[in-house]
Amino acid sequence: MPRLNKDMTPSERGRLFVGGALLEYNIYGHGDETVLLLHGNGEDHEIFNAMLPALTEKYRVIAPDSRGQGHSDLGDVTLDYDRMADDAAFLLARLGVDEPHVVGFSDGAITGLLLALLYRGLVKSLTLIGCNLFPAGITFPVRLTMLGEYLRHLALSPFSGESERKRILTGMMLSEPHISPKSLSSVAVPSLVIAGEHDVIKARHTDLIAESLPSTEKHIIPHAGHGLPMEKPEELLKLILPFLEKNG
Repeated sequence: MPRLNKDMTPSERGRLFVGGALLEYNIYGHGDETVLLLHGNGEDHEIFNAMLPALTEKYRVIAPDSRGQGHSDLGDVTLDYDRMADDAAFLLARLGVDEPHVVGFSDGAITGLLLALLYRGLVKSLTLIGCNLFPAGITFPVRLTMLGEYLRHLALSPFSGESERKRILTGMMLSEPHISPKSLSSVAVPSLVIAGEHDVIKARHTDLIAESLPSTEKHIIPHAGHGLPMEKPEELLKLILPFLEKNG
């Protein structure tokens, strides 16, 4: 069984300036191969805490806080998924990392997929947890709830910087991404597609992603929702660790 623990101290913590923002990153472990962990919307890298001990037994793990989230600034550029993919590529370049394994959850999965699409040859393998290609890939009730949150933060944003930040983050999920399924045929790296049985991502949308990637495995975790890194870290590790080992 994978080793789990919720308390790990990074071996290195740093910040870099890009696109008008200071972005924080954390490095765990000292393996020869690198895993880049990308978290979901409105979260920070600590959603992966339960998975870090098992991952760091073999891998060097880079876990940034994405732009406008965690300890990273929003910056002075428009926030979108392409921008976040650019941020990830810039971080990897600054750290001198070639061909990392990318593991992304939710928004981080979208960012990881765009990283593979926009920066050919950069990614060694791609793990997508709860990913969508466009907003309609999310179930309608959840999108309706997101719209309510967006409108609430829109009303409060003139009076609250925090509400303005949340308005931007929620608005991004409502209006983006716009990834063509046909474009996935150019992702020439091994891919692992994972979703929960009761995910907010429509089952047929997860199928579409898996069918559109040329070299992929798909797994649906039973009795699970969207928040798999927190809900089912053991089940995720049982899928991800053998995949990374096989494609190392």
